[in-house]
Amino acid sequence: MRPSRYAGKKKRRGGLGGLPPHSWEVHPRTNAGEVNRQLLIILVSLGALIVLALLLFFASQFVGKAIEYEAPPKNQAGIFVKGGKEFAGQPFLVPIKVNLETPSVGLKFVLKYDTKLTPDCSNIFEQMDNIISRTTNLTILRENKQCSKGQIQFEYAGLCAPPNEGSTCPNALIGEKTVAKVKFTALQPGNYKLDFTAFDVLSLGTDTLSTNTDLIASGHDAAITVVPAPKKPPEEPVPAAAGGGGSGGGIAWDCPKTWSSCNATNQQSRVCTDRFKPSVTRVEARSCVAPAAPPSTPVTAPVVQKPVQQPVPVAPAKAPVTQKPALVQQPAPVKAPMVQKPAALPLLERVAVLKGVLKGVWQNYKTVIIAVPSALLVLITLLLLVHHFRKPKVVYNIGELKGWIKQEKAMGTSDEDVKQILAQNTGWSKEEIDRAMQEALGTASVPLLPPLTPPS
Repeated sequence: MRPSRYAGKKKRRGGLGGLPPHSWEVHPRTNAGEVNRQLLIILVSLGALIVLALLLFFASQFVGKAIEYEAPPKNQAGIFVKGGKEFAGQPFLVPIKVNLETPSVGLKFVLKYDTKLTPDCSNIFEQMDNIISRTTNLTILRENKQCSKGQIQFEYAGLCAPPNEGSTCPNALIGEKTVAKVKFTALQPGNYKLDFTAFDVLSLGTDTLSTNTDLIASGHDAAITVVPAPKKPPEEPVPAAAGGGGSGGGIAWDCPKTWSSCNATNQQSRVCTDRFKPSVTRVEARSCVAPAAPPSTPVTAPVVQKPVQQPVPVAPAKAPVTQKPALVQQPAPVKAPMVQKPAALPLLERVAVLKGVLKGVWQNYKTVIIAVPSALLVLITLLLLVHHFRKPKVVYNIGELKGWIKQEKAMGTSDEDVKQILAQNTGWSKEEIDRAMQEALGTASVPLLPPLTPPS
């Protein structure tokens, strides 16, 4: 037996010049490098998704977080603060809640607040009206005796609506309910206490309120933390020559092209408005030269005729010297001095306006801007994962095996050497090799069939 030219060499994949790959082996020319590339894409997608999620989660941290309130425990009522802060100078709503196991249609409370807070009780009955009288007016008592000087007194009572299959009093307070909302404003930062000196939720009697049964022991007090409001960025000066307006600090100003008339102090003005907040305005001024007044025309006094008198003989006198009238010199027209306008900066203005537009779009649509790319990244990541872990399509190379056998036989390799090479260097089984040799050399009458199931 002559030494094989494959002795001591590693198995080579693909082509008739190398050993034929096994039938269940993934095709070598279609999968090289695919796994690494897919994993890289998946990792990049996951990284971008994490960044977008963090941006969405912390977006509210950049502008502050308002106070959040939680549900009260059973058979308790009052103000239950979960966390957060409010800004000085900005109004905020404080909800007053109850959580009842026994139905009720009446309650009253007295709430003391810090006198540095300014309350607004204009809509304090709105919550109870929506519960008791949402379809028909069933309110019998509705009083807000005091909402000033550090104290709020609230009383409300109603009648039961007609019973239905689910309840004998469908409009009663039961479970977790918000019974009132009070709007406060704090002008200065600090911690402000809200204390209930009385809180009574009256149990439901047969047909009227039973005043001797209070469903809760006392109202739950709270403290509100108020911090300084975030400072607005300073506005940049707008060039006076800009006809369409400039911007500063992310604000896009719209300014009229015409200025007011020149006043006595040689000043002109115009009012500019913020493109995103029309209620925000600013006044621009510039120097001007008042037009010269037209020259005045001399007024000639009217000629008064004296009465005719009889001539009186007198000594001859010398003829009076006639004086020529003085020439009135017309004033030379005064030309207004040329006012040099400052050079316009169209490029900087366009950049400033674009910055203001982008800031407005981000503030109004930041949730959509983050959510849409995040959803697309999730979809792409899922598709890549499915493609990565999907079982690759098996490529049968039985024809390549028979071609390799024919080539080896044409080169003079014996049958024993062919079988030994294939057995030692490929994954083909002995039965597959024998049948492939028979079919390749034309000595088999039964066609060679691939394995029915892949090896485990």
